Amino acid sequence: MDKAQKKVLIMVFTILLFIAVIAVIWSLLLKDENQEGGTGEEEVPSDVFDDAFLTEISALDDYNEFFTVSKIINDYYLALIERDASTFIHLLDQDYQNEMGIRPNNVFQIVPSNYHSVTYTPTQIYYNADSVVTYYFVGGYLEDVDITDDSSVYEDSIYYLVIVNKNTKHYAIRPLDQNINLEEYANEYHLVEKELEYNTYREVTTNEEKVLVTYLNVFRDLLYLDNERAYQMLHEDMKGQYSSQADFYAHREEIYNTVPSNVVGYSKDQSDGFNIYHIFDVSQNEVIIYENHIMDFQISY
Repeated sequence: MDKAQKKVLIMVFTILLFIAVIAVIWSLLLKDENQEGGTGEEEVPSDVFDDAFLTEISALDDYNEFFTVSKIINDYYLALIERDASTFIHLLDQDYQNEMGIRPNNVFQIVPSNYHSVTYTPTQIYYNADSVVTYYFVGGYLEDVDITDDSSVYEDSIYYLVIVNKNTKHYAIRPLDQNINLEEYANEYHLVEKELEYNTYREVTTNEEKVLVTYLNVFRDLLYLDNERAYQMLHEDMKGQYSSQADFYAHREEIYNTVPSNVVGYSKDQSDGFNIYHIFDVSQNEVIIYENHIMDFQISY
């Protein structure tokens, strides 16, 4: 190799080394700038919230989660009615079992179980959103139908706590006392991370139309189960058409036949914080739902 070739190689090597040094210095400067908040933004790893345990309580505003929790509680009643102690006991929160001294041989003496065919309807749910372990504080009512004598029992203010570990996809249930203010109870409850190993959590998928069908049938059922409650669900303009709740009660059968049980079509508007749904049946009769929150609505027909 002659001197000219050696000189060229040395120059090329020197240039490459210079470029490498500049690149290292530039990367170090960028790193320092980011650490000092140069742009005010920081890339968050995609899984940063996966293990977050949060304790702030708010009203649940997601249809899928709301009706998933509803299904969990209704499945709880199915298991309760089947009276298989070894299976049912795994639905209960372990801390609740310990506090109540629950064992397979006494679980149905401690947990109320004299039911026939239960439909539980949640009307309010509070939870700690975006948390790896989510606590759902649920309030609602139930109807228990005994088909042997064609009778039914209505119970209001039935409360539950459903705890879900979103990582393991398991849940547990804790019955709550009936004499509570649910929102206050949820805010005062001591939330802790829990490792759960039973009961697979499967999210229910729903949509607006299914929710509207639920609303219509909740109102129709309450005409007979809890007429005063149904009366309070009337929009002010609708309520003005009745002289009193007794007058409304006297027309319950007519109202039941007027309000459809299914939705053929609907449109949606928003006004003053309400979702307003104009619902039409097969005869193009209109019912209007004013939704303030999930299961918190007024109706006009």
